[in-house]
Amino acid sequence: TLGGAGGPALRRGYAIHLYAANHSMDERAFYNADGELLLLPQRGRLTLQTELGALELGPGELAVLPRGLLFSVLLRDGDARGYLAEVYGRRFELPGRGPVGANGLADPRHFRAPVARFEDRLAPGYRVTAKLGGRLFDARQDHAPYDVVAWHGDHVPYVYDLARFSPVGNTRFDHPDPSIFTVLSAPLDEQGAHCLDLVFFPPRWDASERSFRPPFFHRNAVTEINGIIRDASLGAHALFQPGGCFVTPAMTAHGVLARAVERELRRRDETPTRIPDDSAWFQLETALPLHLSRWARGTALRVPGWPLRWGAQRRRFDPDDAPG
Repeated sequence: TLGGAGGPALRRGYAIHLYAANHSMDERAFYNADGELLLLPQRGRLTLQTELGALELGPGELAVLPRGLLFSVLLRDGDARGYLAEVYGRRFELPGRGPVGANGLADPRHFRAPVARFEDRLAPGYRVTAKLGGRLFDARQDHAPYDVVAWHGDHVPYVYDLARFSPVGNTRFDHPDPSIFTVLSAPLDEQGAHCLDLVFFPPRWDASERSFRPPFFHRNAVTEINGIIRDASLGAHALFQPGGCFVTPAMTAHGVLARAVERELRRRDETPTRIPDDSAWFQLETALPLHLSRWARGTALRVPGWPLRWGAQRRRFDPDDAPG
């Protein structure tokens, strides 16, 4: 567990987890009584066997598993790794499109729900694990739990292929806020505040003119947890790596690497820039703070000297050269 805020007893808050597995959940199932789960594979294809049927997904797709639903994770490759988010209050939903209108962002018709798959099978010693109040509980039963013949309603798991996300953006000037790339949002009760938003940065064209196109230095009222599903442009020794993550706490100044600033300032033409197809970054954005877990604070996997690795920005303003 990376960290989170709030808790299931309050029905408010979230948690962020990283997962790695090399064995399927054979003869065992799990359900989360605390909240809804958002799954983002980074490596390895998965089959999610749920009470309502099976779903398949892999890197570049997401799955949402509603609160209280039994499921098993089966590995389709040798191992698997990825990201997992958990929300304790209101469920994930599509963001309001507002002036965007009927088309753009994530479209409801592209979300896949399972078809019921009945299994009438005795399985002595079948293990069911539940998470309730942040604690794990085990039980044994004598049959497989996936015995739903048919279902109806909307408390269901689903999968979405992020390649179907249709981005909108600035086509004239300025740098857009990442919120225009929101795929799903779990709102808070306060107007305009969100427990957790999933933001996806898809392949696209950047065509703004007379603008500093990368994110300029700024501070946010929200906390950002960033992850990388894939990026073929990253070398083995790059600062950012697929499967990793980095956190920007609320009101913490941040921007892009120093060399990215220099590269942008050397740009002399307004030719649109293509964000390549082999790039897939995402962001989990929350109005709540992120309290790091003991593991996250002490793990040897943390990158040492993180602030220094962004490089030094040189001053360019000379008051003597200022106009008028």
